[in-house]
Amino acid sequence: MDIDISGFARPLTINPQSQPHKHTIILLHGRGSNSTEFGPALLFKPLRAHRSRLHVNGGSGGSNGNGSINSSNSKATNPRNSTNSRSAHNTTSNSPAAAYYHRRGSSITLREALPHAKFIFPTAVSLHAKALDGCAVNQWFDNWPLAPMVASWNYSGTPSSSSSSSSSAYSNQKDNDTLPIPGLQQTVRFLHDLIQTEIDELGGDAGGVVIGGFSQGSAASLIAALLWEGESLGAWVGMSGWMPFARQIQRAAEDEAAADPNTALQRGVDKLRNILDFHHVSSGAGAGSCDEDSTREVQIPIEHTPLFMAHGLKDDKAPIILSRMVRSCLESLHLDIQHKEYEYGEHECSEEALCDVVNFLWEKLRH
Repeated sequence: MDIDISGFARPLTINPQSQPHKHTIILLHGRGSNSTEFGPALLFKPLRAHRSRLHVNGGSGGSNGNGSINSSNSKATNPRNSTNSRSAHNTTSNSPAAAYYHRRGSSITLREALPHAKFIFPTAVSLHAKALDGCAVNQWFDNWPLAPMVASWNYSGTPSSSSSSSSSAYSNQKDNDTLPIPGLQQTVRFLHDLIQTEIDELGGDAGGVVIGGFSQGSAASLIAALLWEGESLGAWVGMSGWMPFARQIQRAAEDEAAADPNTALQRGVDKLRNILDFHHVSSGAGAGSCDEDSTREVQIPIEHTPLFMAHGLKDDKAPIILSRMVRSCLESLHLDIQHKEYEYGEHECSEEALCDVVNFLWEKLRH
């Protein structure tokens, strides 16, 4: 499949503050934004250690006193991962990130916290948004408004028996909608090429590359991470995010037909590939060229990629249920994800969430 990615502008690149260059972190903005608006605001936002306490917890879901909810560190049920779980252990002020914060004083920026990282902020292509009466807007893919899609679901992420028939019909229509597909095809191909370029620059170290984003950027980057076929990446991080086709992927993963030799992860990723008309590539990286031998076992690198999601409970643009649906979908694929919720968080890259992202990356990346 020939996918045109010529419409993407050169990304905003912030070189490492200190040498050597050890990591590259690719972060995608939300719908309607751009790299120059999103990148510097994120990269140079003051982060105060005393506010976040640099504390990452799993467990019961209670407040830790600073507005952060101790949500689940989901643990995959795949027995192959049982002895090598990527679920984060509790970290305290003895963590490397916390020590770095305290050495620098009362506040620090994302760039200062990860001084050996190059930061790349791409800008989405300007596309006509169907939900906005055809107005052109920077977006990684087109999609319908999220709130109506959520209306037919209850708070826990399961179908609500009290939903109206019209709401359910709307949800089912959008659940199977093809609107996001063309944009996602372009975006995933573009991101895969960008990832491969950065791996090459790091001497072939895929573990030094992180991908993630905010809102729609979180959604697009997660799809790209699921479809990546090179070596496992260093991490994926999402803030105020969601995922297109999450329910279809989860249903495929949980469809354990007796004659199907594939794992839940293979079934789910194959479903996503079929939706987007992406095929396995023989080179092991990127996307877009077909491999006629569809029966061969293909490496799925996200199985060994650390995953982190942050979401505010007061988010009215991408309601928290969408983040929980992503978590449920990834768990059905037997993937581990550290999922954090913030009691006072809105639709934003909050200070608390960014502190937790820093701590997560300090723990997962090689330094």
